[in-house]
Amino acid sequence: MESSILETLQSRPVIFTVLCTLFGLAYKLLLNDPWHGIPQVGKSPSFFSFRATEANGDFFRNGKALLDQGYARYKESMFLVHTSDLPRVVLSQRYLAELRSLPETMLSHRESVCDRFLGYWTGLDAVRQSTLHNEICQTTLVQNLPSLVPSMHEEAVAAIRDNISLNSSISSTPFDTYGSIFNMIARINSRILVGLPLCRDPDWLQVAEGYPQDSVAVAMDLRPYFPWLRWAIYPFLDSARRLKNEYAIAHRKLEPLIDERRNVAAARHQGEERKDVLQWMLDLGTGNDRKKDVIVGKMMFLTMAGFHAPTATAVHVVYDLCAHPNYLAPLRKEIEDELAIEGGVWTLALLRRLKRLDSVIKESQRINSPGLRK
Repeated sequence: MESSILETLQSRPVIFTVLCTLFGLAYKLLLNDPWHGIPQVGKSPSFFSFRATEANGDFFRNGKALLDQGYARYKESMFLVHTSDLPRVVLSQRYLAELRSLPETMLSHRESVCDRFLGYWTGLDAVRQSTLHNEICQTTLVQNLPSLVPSMHEEAVAAIRDNISLNSSISSTPFDTYGSIFNMIARINSRILVGLPLCRDPDWLQVAEGYPQDSVAVAMDLRPYFPWLRWAIYPFLDSARRLKNEYAIAHRKLEPLIDERRNVAAARHQGEERKDVLQWMLDLGTGNDRKKDVIVGKMMFLTMAGFHAPTATAVHVVYDLCAHPNYLAPLRKEIEDELAIEGGVWTLALLRRLKRLDSVIKESQRINSPGLRK
């Protein structure tokens, strides 16, 4: 009997190949499952992810209830839940100390972002080549933060004036909260990333505002399809065409600036040292990190990385203050008192002393979780 089966398989190589492929896939999914042994709440996308859309929708509709259910059952350990895009493991707080000590090779934020937003298709996988952007943000940017606060304040004031038009002849002024704050955050971030005058360039702002949205849109559009089908779907997506255009603009704007800054005389105009992420990348980059396309890719990643969270936080704080206007006078007094101490200059020390404002922001974040159903 056994020899008969073997003879049949040998005479039918196509059948043999299919069976081997299915066996290998089953082994990878079942025996080498990274989630093996972790209890799950909510619906499962099934063996071949055929029910992924159903599982996504279940979390979108019942996300809070599923998280509450998982917490009630497994608050001292962990549980798995399939969210609206990826399966995620929710861990107990008792693992925090261990997680903080894990190296980038074991627990990587950049790998998480690339996986979640399909880095191959959105360009985010440019950061997989090195950790230069991490080192700059964690070390150089932090060290220079005190000197950056005045320029960030200057850009915030300019952005507010450009987005909010106050007319004293009418009792109220229409205000697009999300759109306006979106633009303000893009400008402040760009001031730190690329500096003046590019941070106010309309074409660059189209990239700074569009790329964080379109990279998410591309990931959402492609995720329902099997990975081996995405290459055929991608060219027909409106979000992909927008993304391609934003990359073209970024290259057109950044590459001449990179060439200019590499001229020491231009980069240190009249002895004044430039302090922005692009300049630090040029100063500290070595080997492959000196290539212009690599630098552009990393800048695009940083454009997205510092965008969604502060925008959501600022929007919710504005709404909460509108709902509780009695907080405005104490907050304004705190700011005015601290500004008087600093001689009217915004500094990092001043920001750290704004305890009431810090409490309002933290409480707003606590009650308005932007990522609960993501």
